[in-house]
Amino acid sequence: MRWSRTLAFLAFLAVAAGGDAWADPVSVSVSRGDGYGRMTFGWPSPVGHIAKREGDRLVVTFSRPIEADLRPVLRGLSDLVASTEAAPDQATVVLRVKGDFSVRSYDTRSSVVVDIVGAHKTPAAPPPKTQAPATQPKPAAKPAKAAQPSAESPADAPRVGVRTGVHDTFTRVVFDWPERTDFALARDGGRTTLNFTRPGRADVAALAKGGARHIGGAKTAGLDGNLAVELAIDPTSRVNAFVTASKVVVDVYAPGTQKAAPAKPAPKPEAQPVAQPVAQAEPAPAPEQAPVPEQAAPAATVQGEEPPQPQSAPVDPVTLAKSEEPTAPAQPVTEPPQDAKAVAEPQPSPRQLQPQDAATQDGEAAAKKPSVDEPMVETRAQGRKIDEGLVELKFSWDEPVGAAVFRRDGVLWVVFDKRAKIDTDALIRDGDGLISSVEQVPSRVGAVLRMVTPEGVNPNVKRSGLAWVLEFAQQPLIPTAPLQAESQPDSPLGARLFVAVPQPGNIITFQDPEVGDNLIAVPVIPLGHGLSRTWTYPQLSLLPSKQGVIIKPLSDDVRVRPLREGVEMTSTGTLHISPVSAEQKANVDLASAMASGAGMDAFRPMTRILDLEKWKRPDLASFNDTRQALQNVIIAARGKVDLEKAQRELAHFYFANGFSAEVLGVLGEMERLRPEIKEEAEHRLLFGASHWLMGRMEDARAYLFHKSLEETDEGRFWRAAVLAGENNMREAAYDLRKLGAVTAPYPKPLKMPMATLVADAAVELGDFRQAEQYLEVLNVEEPSAPQKNQIDLVMGKLHVLKGEFDEAVTAFESVMDGGHRPSRAKAAVARAELLLQQKHFTQKDAIEEYEKLRFVWRGDDFEFEMLRRLGGLYLDEQLYREGLQTLRQAATHFPQHKEKVQITKLMSDTFQNLYLQNAADVLPPVTAIALYDEFRELTPPGELGDEMLRRLADRLVGVDLLERAAELLESQIEFRLKGDLKSRVGARLALIYLFNRDHKAVLKALTKTVTAKMSDELLTERNLLRAQAHIGLGEPMVALDVLSGEPGLQAERIRADIYWAAGDWANAAKALNKIVHLIDAKPRKALDGQQAAMVLSLSIAYTLAGNEVGASRMVENYGAAMGSTPYADAFRLITSPPETGLVNYRALDEVAKKVESFQTFMAEYRQRVQEGQLSAVY
Repeated sequence: MRWSRTLAFLAFLAVAAGGDAWADPVSVSVSRGDGYGRMTFGWPSPVGHIAKREGDRLVVTFSRPIEADLRPVLRGLSDLVASTEAAPDQATVVLRVKGDFSVRSYDTRSSVVVDIVGAHKTPAAPPPKTQAPATQPKPAAKPAKAAQPSAESPADAPRVGVRTGVHDTFTRVVFDWPERTDFALARDGGRTTLNFTRPGRADVAALAKGGARHIGGAKTAGLDGNLAVELAIDPTSRVNAFVTASKVVVDVYAPGTQKAAPAKPAPKPEAQPVAQPVAQAEPAPAPEQAPVPEQAAPAATVQGEEPPQPQSAPVDPVTLAKSEEPTAPAQPVTEPPQDAKAVAEPQPSPRQLQPQDAATQDGEAAAKKPSVDEPMVETRAQGRKIDEGLVELKFSWDEPVGAAVFRRDGVLWVVFDKRAKIDTDALIRDGDGLISSVEQVPSRVGAVLRMVTPEGVNPNVKRSGLAWVLEFAQQPLIPTAPLQAESQPDSPLGARLFVAVPQPGNIITFQDPEVGDNLIAVPVIPLGHGLSRTWTYPQLSLLPSKQGVIIKPLSDDVRVRPLREGVEMTSTGTLHISPVSAEQKANVDLASAMASGAGMDAFRPMTRILDLEKWKRPDLASFNDTRQALQNVIIAARGKVDLEKAQRELAHFYFANGFSAEVLGVLGEMERLRPEIKEEAEHRLLFGASHWLMGRMEDARAYLFHKSLEETDEGRFWRAAVLAGENNMREAAYDLRKLGAVTAPYPKPLKMPMATLVADAAVELGDFRQAEQYLEVLNVEEPSAPQKNQIDLVMGKLHVLKGEFDEAVTAFESVMDGGHRPSRAKAAVARAELLLQQKHFTQKDAIEEYEKLRFVWRGDDFEFEMLRRLGGLYLDEQLYREGLQTLRQAATHFPQHKEKVQITKLMSDTFQNLYLQNAADVLPPVTAIALYDEFRELTPPGELGDEMLRRLADRLVGVDLLERAAELLESQIEFRLKGDLKSRVGARLALIYLFNRDHKAVLKALTKTVTAKMSDELLTERNLLRAQAHIGLGEPMVALDVLSGEPGLQAERIRADIYWAAGDWANAAKALNKIVHLIDAKPRKALDGQQAAMVLSLSIAYTLAGNEVGASRMVENYGAAMGSTPYADAFRLITSPPETGLVNYRALDEVAKKVESFQTFMAEYRQRVQEGQLSAVY
């Protein structure tokens, strides 16, 4: 147990988390169906994608960068897929497909399935010298013709947009066609011509000026009527052109990125020898052979190569001389066994590995024929200076190639699992002094580079399409996805070590010329997958690496094999390894998981303030004994120095064992004796961390956010813990994960809460691997029941992150049944949100769950967030009163909360949405006004508030709630309005009172809203209202005085009303005569309803006034038109002479009553309000 805890401490101490991952590691598998080939991309988490056909290419674009080995596609679907191609970005896979085909795709959980449908096997043919990504190759003569165009494109040809963009390594030119257009590309010295397959007009004036990087000029021409564009490009610049949708894209790289020669043939299937590039016409020189040593040590054994068995490699070929090359298989790695049964099949007998020119050969090895060298290719290797102290080396390949990068004895090694000739002189030249020496070590199946760089200068490994990119700078050489060796002494195949890594590459054996021993490298394609430390066993060692698996054999009986899911190391005899305890394995796994995000800070020692490991106590009895002893030391202390030292020891002891209140008591006494101790980092850390453990975040912040703690990892870790405790995990998560190793030596009472917090941070960042390892470590520590509740709460969140929703609900419900109240409340919230997200809950179900929680946990950020969420749910359900009440409680109960302003803003936005965006229209009018009254403090100031009141008053008037509408406007006039707007709203208020027949209130409203500068229009409207009020008060003569001098239709109507009511028919006739002319009732013309009513009213007034001339004139001017109106009989009765010579006044009264509604002032205003809104009247 003691040794296992020491191992746990060392594993924690060695690592820290942080850094960025470049791409997700994705497994690729293939299968077949009836008429289709299937590719399955296994992602670590769900991802979006688009799969489409572009010419003879299948393009799959994912929503995140992908890191995958596509060799299974080339092997398993070789009759469908001709080759892979360089992708425009790291989130895209491009495959060239043979024959006609269609694409279908779908996703299932975290896997993306892409089917190639209908493709048929066609003979592979080398591409033409012109590059035509989206079309069938054109005859060789056609591109040559572009140099001498025969005609310009026609004037009616479509316009083709031309735009450029400068990227890190290339300049991109995009031709935007109206529709998909194919092309052919021809290069002749410094001239590169694009021959399009349709006419077009392209403006290349900007390119012609030579302003685009890597492009010296441009011009257009016509080729058989089609558009051709000629670009001035250095013959040594690599050019990549392709079609995507309606765009033709041309990427131009810097000079020197390729040799000035035609493009090489397309790569052939993997089973055939790799074709040599056209530029490499001369045969590659044979590897140099070093002299054979005088004495040869026994050779290591390696498993025989028999397809389809996986490749094996020797472990300790000690017979190799300094520059000799071990015999190695020539063919690529074959597909490993598909299942455990295949792995368990008997393997061929091992054979001896010997140097080519060995003086003596083992009998079995001599009987074997030497393997044939893998064909040599020449990869494009180039460098460039990015910045001062930052250099990039790029190794370009035309197929997926694995890489290994590691450092040994001050020398950097870079290994690729493809045999190639690399221009080492160019790498030194481009290295800008950061790379002083590059040597290519011979290898039959790979490319091995040995580099010398200044101390501390190491590469960061990236991928760009199929190319490997090494960025050299001052930085540690640390893997971003650390691998680990798993000891399997009881494996069915016998004892073995296993390093899990997807799709390992070929085994490369080589000799270290300085040390004189032999190494085995297994390059891998997934980025950053390497060993973070040395793993030492009796028969072999695994060396630290940035990328790949590096094995140093210590015995000649070790066997190495790459399998589908990793690298296996066994022995021809017995592999001496021991089983690992659960605690040891958990801590080692955690060390690797933490380093997966550590980047440059990984595995450096943590800078600490406290030394707590010595204060661990296994039980209460030993705790009491130690406490008593420390207290006795304090009692016996002589002098202030000894006393403070003894008090500090007691404070450390209390802190290490979780007695935070006691820590504060001791520290407080120390401050009393020496106040300046408050400025010391150790004192502040103990004080602040103890407050944190007691849940006092404000006090913890006061002590921990101090300059004395800025420079230590432990100080920064506890600061991040404060942020997390303040419910700001998003900001704290990165530092918690990065600095989580600080908790390694903490005793269990401290480690449990802090490691749980780090696991929660890992979940927040989506790092489920590190979270899993932390939780595993916590579980083997035998947590108490409350601690187990907290761990299970994080486990539930982890299940959600991984898409395991049923397991997440089970975990949350388990926590809800536990006894740790804070965790129970948080689990209930998490469960409700998950069920709501998965549509197993409606929002009303979630509201019910949250209502249950309102009294479960009170008084901290949890209650604040719970109230905010509950309020939001109410608002989503249009339960506005409940929602605003809940949000008001959150703002009222937590007045100092930093998020309070967001709560009040949500309330204000909701209130404005109700009364400015008409959301309150769904509410009954009485409810709408009641809601406004309850939350009237949310009325915004200024114009928005005025508009809100106007709209609400309009609605109240519309439903005849006149008194409530008047109250709103009275308040607005009293406290909010000035100037012309006050007078205008006063007129609205007067109209409301007029509708309500409160004539005195009309006059009062008009009087108190008189302002100095009113428009003539508004003054007239207010006079009309005042006149109506006086009429209502029985003061018609006053009303006439108010209207004196007022022209216009409405004024005449009011006068007509007054005279009509008074029986003053002569004056009534004068007013009505003006009205008839104002409403444009023309003699001998057709009349509408209003005009006919006014003509009839005027005729009545003439008749009752005894004005026979006027009545006769009405018959003459309007008799015919009135005959076709509903008032024909009434008009005839009024204007016809009575037979008895006497006027029938009773009949006239009946007719007059029928037309009164057409001539009243109030009738018109009511109609205007009904048709629009109150505020539309004034």
